Amino acid sequence: MSEIVPWKILSHVIAYKGRFHVVEDLALTPHGEVRYSFIHSLAEVVATLAFTPDDKVVLIHEYWHPLKRVIYDLPSGSAKTGETLEDAARRELEEETGWVAGPLEKLGYLVAYPNAINAGVHLFITHVAQQVTRHPNRFEFGEPVELDWETLVLQVLSGAYDDAALQLAVLLALKRMPLNGKHGG
Repeated sequence: MSEIVPWKILSHVIAYKGRFHVVEDLALTPHGEVRYSFIHSLAEVVATLAFTPDDKVVLIHEYWHPLKRVIYDLPSGSAKTGETLEDAARRELEEETGWVAGPLEKLGYLVAYPNAINAGVHLFITHVAQQVTRHPNRFEFGEPVELDWETLVLQVLSGAYDDAALQLAVLLALKRMPLNGKHGG
């Protein structure tokens, strides 16, 4: 197997700087080709698979403009500067659903588009016990919904959901929570 080498960066320009950044790199590939690469630089994102006391999973049903449609996804969002990933997961869960996270456990990490985005989604799992008033931020218009674990798993396996973080979190959680009607720890 041949050695895989990083591309040599010939120029690096920040094309857009704001809530996210778009970087344009001119790079030399190992084959000697010059190629532009556009990288969307994002804050770290968290998403949480949250179980209620009655073994339901909390999802968000919301419209996402880039997709031009309504989907189901996990309570999620970006970590603020100086905020730990766990604190971001707790904050987003409470803001979007009104549920207070119990102990969080890391499920995994998802990089959905590694050739264009340099950040991914940190997946967590928690069991919630306390519900408080929701405080969605001004960009959050979704509504929380609760689904039975077994129903959610079967729907994910049938391709009913488009959100990759939701799909992967459910599949990773299956190791801990088989389809027996009760979740594990």
